[in-house]
Amino acid sequence: MVIAAGDGIYKLDYGKVLEYHIEKKADITVVCTELPAGEDTTRFGIVKTNDDGRITDFEEKPMVASSNTVSCGIYVIRRRQLIELIERCAMEDRYDFVSDILVRYRNLKRIYAYRMNTYWRNIASVESYYKTNMDFF
Repeated sequence: MVIAAGDGIYKLDYGKVLEYHIEKKADITVVCTELPAGEDTTRFGIVKTNDDGRITDFEEKPMVASSNTVSCGIYVIRRRQLIELIERCAMEDRYDFVSDILVRYRNLKRIYAYRMNTYWRNIASVESYYKTNMDFF
């Protein structure tokens, strides 16, 4: 399954992400990108990885960002695993994919970061929507 946020504009080869997911034998793969220095990263999930690309820390919208690697809001997960995790969350009255699955299970599941190096912009604010539009002129 591919889960993708609706507030991103990007160019991504999903085939490469799926190949990476399989190669790493990942439970979940999170598509990430590096934001330029000086850009506000606190609006995003901040990701830290080990040398193999496995996510060691995931902090959702921190007050102070400790990295410029952000989640693009695009996730790959096996259908059966997604259903199991959602059912477990529902029994515990949890409902948020990021905080209740990614953050909670980061040390229990094999969660990897796929680093994209193509165009990605978030359009969740008026300013970012405007800047993204200007990229195409």
